Amino acid sequence: MSKARQSMLDADGALAGVSTAAERTRSALDAKAAAVDVQSAAIRAAHDGGATVAQLVAASGLTRSAVHKILAAGDDADRQERVRQLLLEVEAAAERCREARDLAADVAAKRRSSIVSAVEAGVRVADVQRAAGLSRARVDAILQERDT
Repeated sequence: MSKARQSMLDADGALAGVSTAAERTRSALDAKAAAVDVQSAAIRAAHDGGATVAQLVAASGLTRSAVHKILAAGDDADRQERVRQLLLEVEAAAERCREARDLAADVAAKRRSSIVSAVEAGVRVADVQRAAGLSRARVDAILQERDT
């Protein structure tokens, strides 16, 4: 084998070694990032569960400032998610309120209509009052609305 060919094979082998090392480095960095994410989530969960910063420092081996940074970063992300969830709940509650108001207005209109129909059909106002569970003044007001 010639010296040039041997050099080329050595270069290819070295290049393959560099490529393999780069792949292992990427894999190690991904594993480290995943481990940091898990540790950060565990620190935030422990803090939410009542652990003090001093306890978190002792358990994690991190500095106090690193624990504070993790908690602060988590607070922003967690808070934004909580705010988003709360806003969705507010929107859903507002929709339920609108539907309930519309339903109540429809029911009240039907009740007024049935009271007017009953009186026009000859049912005594006192009987309508008892059946509807309304005061005499309210039944009279409904009947007056009919006349206007």
